[in-house]
Amino acid sequence: MDKELVYTLKRIVNEMKQDPRFGEGRDVFRSVSQARARADKLGCSGHHTIKGPERNYYMPCETHGVYLRVTNQKEEKKLSARMQETINNKVKEHNEKHGDKKGKRVTRSMLEKVFNRGIGAYRTNPESVRRTVMGPEQWAIARVNAFLFAVRTGKYRKGKFDRDLLPEGHPLRTEK
Repeated sequence: MDKELVYTLKRIVNEMKQDPRFGEGRDVFRSVSQARARADKLGCSGHHTIKGPERNYYMPCETHGVYLRVTNQKEEKKLSARMQETINNKVKEHNEKHGDKKGKRVTRSMLEKVFNRGIGAYRTNPESVRRTVMGPEQWAIARVNAFLFAVRTGKYRKGKFDRDLLPEGHPLRTEK
């Protein structure tokens, strides 16, 4: 085999092992029928698709969230020190520029919740994750940035999300 091909295959396998969307290695399949058969054994139904670097892969259960639930896996919600610092900086920067206006002040816990929901969205809806996204933290920080844009401008660029976390007095805030 060509050395470059071997290197590329090893790189792809390594990327898949590090990608949290792939869950347990034994539950990632190349065919829908294999994923559905495993779903039956787990007690869920259907399958969900994961877009890999070179092709699609299939996992049991309708969504990744259901898969995590039936396999008793929990998502880690503790923020790394780097992400805590990033979120603290975003809170400070945003509040210095916009925090004195009604309905525009954000808190660290507010952005942490948005971040954690971003991690959850990354893991439970892998079809929506672009291939250029390097991991769940990148996806979650992008969600935080979009949330801060909505707080500042009063409008979302795409789709409305986390409206229950918007500051008191914000025109887009909802209770649900």
